[in-house]
Amino acid sequence: MIGKYWYHSDSADFDASNPGFEIAEEAPARTVRIGSVSLQGGTLVTDAPVVVSNLVVDAVSGGTLNGFAFAGSGTLTVKNFTDDGNDNVALPVGFVNCTGLNGVSRWTLSLEGTSKKKRIRTSGGVIRICPPGFVVDFR
Repeated sequence: MIGKYWYHSDSADFDASNPGFEIAEEAPARTVRIGSVSLQGGTLVTDAPVVVSNLVVDAVSGGTLNGFAFAGSGTLTVKNFTDDGNDNVALPVGFVNCTGLNGVSRWTLSLEGTSKKKRIRTSGGVIRICPPGFVVDFR
């Protein structure tokens, strides 16, 4: 995979009206490991190999990740988590062209909004927050 290098000034926000400009036609493809991805609505897309080991998700607005890979170990932080007694809460996050999602079930979980102990479960491209212990899913 070949990517491009882009330049963006710190003097303005980076958005569709100010996308920056290309400074090199081709950049060698390499895996990039990033410290953290925070998702609060919207879609975050990468066309280069990016490995995530720290994911912060808003339980209310969620969003979509496209093209990311997930490390074998890491931390999932869920903001605005409401424990309303539901034992199996699906996070409102979509995963498109992502790899390693099943490994997220082994990550450390940090929930903002509850002190109850929960665990992460991944199945069918969905991340669920479940109670600890044995869980049986009937489909």
